[in-house]
Amino acid sequence: MDIAGIILAAGFSTRMGQDKLMLPFGSSRIIERVIDASVCSNLAEVIMVYRREYVAEIGKARGIKTVFNDRSKDGMASSIVKGVSEMGIFDGYMVILGDMPFITQDIIDGLISCFKDRGDIVVPVYGGKKGHPVLIGGEYYNELLSLGDDMGARPIIASHPERVIKVEFDSSVLIDIDTPEDYIRIGDELNGHI
Repeated sequence: MDIAGIILAAGFSTRMGQDKLMLPFGSSRIIERVIDASVCSNLAEVIMVYRREYVAEIGKARGIKTVFNDRSKDGMASSIVKGVSEMGIFDGYMVILGDMPFITQDIIDGLISCFKDRGDIVVPVYGGKKGHPVLIGGEYYNELLSLGDDMGARPIIASHPERVIKVEFDSSVLIDIDTPEDYIRIGDELNGHI
């Protein structure tokens, strides 16, 4: 089974006040951590949907496909549509948020393993809360291409609750960085994850 990884990196970082993907995280930048985990995983192919050229250059330097989202102002769903349409037909699509630096190769591979065993839609959870990345089967290709709001892939997950497989992970699947306070908070988290 071939799973495509779609890294969403076309946001505006409005609440952060600067491009959060470029912020230092350990010995690298946030987006570099996400790309590296994806590239080292069992994903068959990885594409990054971007808005800023300097972010695209980081992806290209790491050997992944990149595609510009000319509709990034329309939100996360537009990036998913762009990534899926650019990748074409795969057995599944993993939607990976570019601002989640605690996502590791092990998390990605764990989700892929579960998908191969039980299929459909795989969602990581921690403490009962749904996290990211999510893996959506290729049978939902047309639904992925039809996403039109800023809810990401949530409408597909909500429309098929009986097909969703929840897999328990640690808090890494919930930690994203949206505000300066989030970024300060991850300083404490770094000690426990790196």
